[in-house]
Amino acid sequence: VIVAKATTCRHHIEANHKVEYLSWAAMNRFMSMLPGDTKHHNAEAKAGAEAQLTLDSYLQQQPIEECIVPYTDPVFCKAMIEWLVSTDQPIQALEHPAFQNMMNIAAHAKDGVKIPNRKQTRQEIVNMFKAQLSELHNHLNVCILYMEFTDFI
Repeated sequence: VIVAKATTCRHHIEANHKVEYLSWAAMNRFMSMLPGDTKHHNAEAKAGAEAQLTLDSYLQQQPIEECIVPYTDPVFCKAMIEWLVSTDQPIQALEHPAFQNMMNIAAHAKDGVKIPNRKQTRQEIVNMFKAQLSELHNHLNVCILYMEFTDFI
């Protein structure tokens, strides 16, 4: 009985001509397709697939680099207008001395400007307020002392 299935042929070659087949496969750089060898290849592939359950060991955290946009007048003008519109600022805000001072300070930054978050900004406002109160308190004490001293004269 002649059977035309490749698996039957491979079983025959494995049972009767294995040595010749393996030497031919090695000489022609051909991977053996004999049933026993394919089971071995499949077992190796399955073991490799089971060993790699996640990609975590292959991934590495890349440092986040801040992108500093190089200054050009059109880029600055666009950013300025976006800020005005998105924060609903009046156009006169650009002419305010405090805004002008902030821009002049930022213009001298070498590596961009680090903008503090809400919590840091709030704390800095509280610190500035306390310093202002302390300065006012000291100023008023000096004025009161000066007034008391001049009353005696």
